[in-house]
Amino acid sequence: MEETPESITITTGAAKFVINRKKFSFIEKAIVDGDDLLAGSADCGLVLKDTYGDKYFSSEGTTGVDVIEKGALRVCVRAKGRNMGRDGKGYSRGMYGYDVFMNFYAGSSDVYSDVVLANNAKQAIGSPTFKDASLVLKLKG
Repeated sequence: MEETPESITITTGAAKFVINRKKFSFIEKAIVDGDDLLAGSADCGLVLKDTYGDKYFSSEGTTGVDVIEKGALRVCVRAKGRNMGRDGKGYSRGMYGYDVFMNFYAGSSDVYSDVVLANNAKQAIGSPTFKDASLVLKLKG
């Protein structure tokens, strides 16, 4: 595992994963068997759509991406933030917070994740409603 202020890189032996620490879009790069599988994009990651069709992205409201456990067999990364709209569109306070735990295991190309969406801001933001909550990854080609 390697950490920089911009990213976290995890090599399991079977795969290599890169996670952006500034704009969390779940996995920015995934290399398996030498093939770079993902077309990294800020439109990836957690994407919520409200009842008016406006989209909110995890990459727009990242507050922290940290390694919370690292060992010879497993690395656990935690990402926190709020899904936010772009260009002044949508609900200005964002659409729900997120707390994501990602587990990577030695010898495996799998990623095990727990994704929590929560309306638990320090100050009440009301009760925005969403129509869809998705985890979006774009494949190359």
